[in-house]
Amino acid sequence: MSVLIVTGSRADWRLVEPVVVAAGAEAQLLVTGTHLSARHGATVREIESAGHAIAARVPILFDTDSALNVARATALCVSGCAEAMARINPRWVLVAGDRYESFAAGVAATMMGISLAHLGGGETDVSTNQDCNLRNALTRLAQLHFVGHELAARRLRAMGEEAWRIHVVGLPSLDGIAEQAADFAALAAAAGLPADVGPRGSGAGRRLVLSSFLPVTLRAEQAERDLRAMLAALGALDVVHKLIVLSNGDAEGDRIDARTRAWAKGRADATLVAALPPSIYLAALRDAGCYVGNSSSGVTEAPALGCPAVIVGERQEGRATAASTVILRRPSAEDIQAAVRAALSSSRGVQDDGPYRAGGAAPRMVALLKRFADDPRLLSKRLVEDAAPFGEAAAGCEPSAADRQAPNGSADAERGRTSFARSGGAR
Repeated sequence: MSVLIVTGSRADWRLVEPVVVAAGAEAQLLVTGTHLSARHGATVREIESAGHAIAARVPILFDTDSALNVARATALCVSGCAEAMARINPRWVLVAGDRYESFAAGVAATMMGISLAHLGGGETDVSTNQDCNLRNALTRLAQLHFVGHELAARRLRAMGEEAWRIHVVGLPSLDGIAEQAADFAALAAAAGLPADVGPRGSGAGRRLVLSSFLPVTLRAEQAERDLRAMLAALGALDVVHKLIVLSNGDAEGDRIDARTRAWAKGRADATLVAALPPSIYLAALRDAGCYVGNSSSGVTEAPALGCPAVIVGERQEGRATAASTVILRRPSAEDIQAAVRAALSSSRGVQDDGPYRAGGAAPRMVALLKRFADDPRLLSKRLVEDAAPFGEAAAGCEPSAADRQAPNGSADAERGRTSFARSGGAR
């Protein structure tokens, strides 16, 4: 078993790095996207400094502030990834999430006849971004699905995916998450925080608010209003310091960053950074009094680290969230300010009540890649027409004995496709 793991941004690197570690010598790494962009923080240096060998680099970025240039970058990524895959010849390609780099790698793997594994399908049931459409397209392309929770598994079944292909593993980014976070001193030094800012619960110094705002490409006008409201709310919070991580390489990202920089100019109570190393970002989530913005980290990692989160706008619409996470779909500045103040009123943070299964996701994924590496059914996909009416038992997504042994299209396989036996090894 060999697996080529693709990463194109700081967001998916947090998801796949634990799998790189768990797979050991059986994993190779393809780096592309904003990792190779100096103006996005050149985060490939963080991968290298962690000691990970890079088998292939695929530089793709134009100025991605337009949809046309993102499409051009995607085309370059398909070509570059295909060239790398032809040279490396892995048994698997693994991609995560919904960014255009992951989609491009998925297309390349499909055209090269290489089995594709996808982490993060079924996360949402509505498309607020082109990313959401790309996530669903990756579901259709992939031969094996690793999902974060049972609702995601049910959504993939409703899309017609065969049960034996779907496995609820949790999120690798939550494996040992508390131990991965740096200490507050390292966070303060890396981000350049003022000396009077202290961590959550310490009772010392000003409180820290962590914030970010990413493009919502299918609802850009509303996203502009949400960004203005969020910045106005942050400006009214005069007793805290705001650490703002700038946007990504999506269309509209440069415009968001320009507006954020203009807002922050001359402010002593705000620090802007292009990116933070994973351990530092996790420290910021752990030690901040609140996260405010629209990143998926506010939905997934924040609850696991006890950080109250206020999700602004529609980018995370349809996601499974913790009960403690506040969702403000089309908020005013006053709405956001009130929600953040309420979150800051708790010095202890929140208890993790998120839907994602914490711990052991990466080893489960590697075991499943090995288990299915030589399965003759992988590349021959079919739609399951009766997938919609099913209950919680579907979340196990294990094939029956008949389904494992019978060829596709046989009567035994037809009966086996609706069997959903739960198995600890597959979860």
